[in-house]
Amino acid sequence: MRRFLLLLGMALIVMAAVVPAAMAQSADAQGSAALKGTGVLHAVGSGLARFEGSGAVRGTLVAGTLTVRGAEQVYVQGFGRKEVLPDGTERYIGVRGNFAVSGRNLTFAIEGTGINVTAAGRGAAWLRGTGHYWVDGRYIGPWPGDPRPVTVGQP
Repeated sequence: MRRFLLLLGMALIVMAAVVPAAMAQSADAQGSAALKGTGVLHAVGSGLARFEGSGAVRGTLVAGTLTVRGAEQVYVQGFGRKEVLPDGTERYIGVRGNFAVSGRNLTFAIEGTGINVTAAGRGAAWLRGTGHYWVDGRYIGPWPGDPRPVTVGQP
């Protein structure tokens, strides 16, 4: 497990060094930001954060649920129970702790309070709730408070 976490941390550092400022920003008519490309997303808040694509996701959650599909490596510390759905999706309920997930065809969702997450790689992310987010170390802004998600990257 330590080896996995060490490799995951190294992968995040390498991705952050190799792809700085590789993402372009635009805005749609509804006011949500769209960032496309490869890079590192860091988000802190409460609500829903969803990621699809290739790369690594790590972070902490004060209270909530993690849903993971297509991961090659999964580490979750501090959860109440785990469900495996018929399609192979893993759901960790009652999470209060750390997590690290990586894969090439990954779908990962976090719903809860006290989300502190970093995703590195290529793909898309949607944020809904209250909080703030950064891309490649640059502050982008608050999460939308209404049901419209912010889209980051493309799968």
